[in-house]
Amino acid sequence: MGSGFVGSTAAYALVMRGVGRQIVLVDLNRPRAEAEANDIFHAVPFANPLDVYAGD
Repeated sequence: MGSGFVGSTAAYALVMRGVGRQIVLVDLNRPRAEAEANDIFHAVPFANPLDVYAGD
């Protein structure tokens, strides 16, 4: 999913709900996608075990 405001919020909600085993944030601006993925990964370390990745 995208790493803009809506995509990153949706990714956070999916992590909190425990949906899936991995989430990939994609953006043409790879550093932004990586930053959003890291924020989500570090914000919810004890919520549900899953991997958060970034790509372009």
